Amino acid sequence: MAAAGAGVVLTVFENDGYNIYSSDGIRTAEADTGLRADRNAAVLPPAEREAGEVTERLENPVAVLPEARLYPVEEYKPKLSLDAVSQPTVGVGVDQFGAYGGGGVSFLFSDVLGEHVLGANVMVTNRLDETGASIGYLNRRSRWNWGVLAEQAPYVTGAFAQGLTAIGGQEVIVQQSLRERQLNQSASVIAQYPFSKVHRLELSGGGRRISFDAQLETAYYSPVSGDLLGDESKELPRSGALNLGEASAALVYDSSVFGATSPLVGQRYRLEWSQLAGTLTYTGVTVDYRKYLMPVRPFTLALRALHFGRYGDGGEDRRLPELYLGYPGLVRGYDVGSYDANECVEVDLLSCEAFDQTKGSRIAVAGAEFRFPLLGLFSRQSYYGAFPIELALFADAGVAWTRANQPSFAGGDRDWVRSAGVAVRANLLGYAIAEIAYVRPLDRSRRGWLWQFGLMPGF
Repeated sequence: MAAAGAGVVLTVFENDGYNIYSSDGIRTAEADTGLRADRNAAVLPPAEREAGEVTERLENPVAVLPEARLYPVEEYKPKLSLDAVSQPTVGVGVDQFGAYGGGGVSFLFSDVLGEHVLGANVMVTNRLDETGASIGYLNRRSRWNWGVLAEQAPYVTGAFAQGLTAIGGQEVIVQQSLRERQLNQSASVIAQYPFSKVHRLELSGGGRRISFDAQLETAYYSPVSGDLLGDESKELPRSGALNLGEASAALVYDSSVFGATSPLVGQRYRLEWSQLAGTLTYTGVTVDYRKYLMPVRPFTLALRALHFGRYGDGGEDRRLPELYLGYPGLVRGYDVGSYDANECVEVDLLSCEAFDQTKGSRIAVAGAEFRFPLLGLFSRQSYYGAFPIELALFADAGVAWTRANQPSFAGGDRDWVRSAGVAVRANLLGYAIAEIAYVRPLDRSRRGWLWQFGLMPGF
């Protein structure tokens, strides 16, 4: 519209060229083609224009539609098909119980609409009694999701001891290692109700059977030369299996945004209550909270607080292995394989101070990581750069306790165990995340830096 008048100026394409007209029909400019239009040309189509094919079809659009026809209709029948197969994993290693090898793979099936999901996985090692597997089905046709789950999960722990004893009148050094295995077999029914995309309620109920076995290995050494004088291995008497009924309820929240190697921003938590009854009766409580902050891109500060405990008379039954802080996903630098008998002061598998401080019926863990993409610091075009590698500076702390041995913050004598170090994580072809950590345990008589390797994302 002209600044000093009521006229309107617009462009018209005609005769292969552009002309500019004002609202009074007078052309004010011409295209470079040099073509000149009629000075009386109207901005709008002339009223006397004859109806053409376009006009006819606009006035009667139904006339040009295809003829109506009936299409075959049948009820939707869901059929499961394979959606994904995880990258098979294979690993070998050596720990206090000897050399081992293992691996695993998982499968995911669903129908076209994603209303039915079936998942299965298996983990095997050369120790066949440690084979784990699970299979689960989830129905998501309504707001209430429901499913069934069956699983077998081995849980292995141990203890170590060293001391002097006399055999046949000769003083010898005795080193012992105890390997205890708990096999959990369960079947359960689950239900989930989502309040939103990030918030849901989870309910479950079912039965569980827990069986046990234990193996004791003893080695005798000369206190003078250090030569091995003999060794033996024996199976210990087995405790009776536990048969339990269980029910649980959990409130779950997860707004975290996961990168190639770990969460970047957001938060997540799980508040869970569980009740078990049968051969034993106890209550389980889980509080797990994690927060991810990105004060400056691409640096993430990750914070974690975790508590899990078994409460009640059956929660400390000797047939249940104690909860253990030393898994790499909890407090690094205190895993079973990093201990040896030299850290115990006497031959007593029921008491080894260095190891016992990491076990109990209740645990609390706190952790922090400052992490960033190593190659991404030098790339302006992608967050991770050429390859997803993450460097993390971390600090871990944890405490384990029982009803009789309370933690220090409750006036007891159970102290926190702590570690710090640096970890490097890399995404392996989009399937597995490997972490190598250089760890400094801060509360062990055997101090020093330890290398740790595992297939796991950052918390």
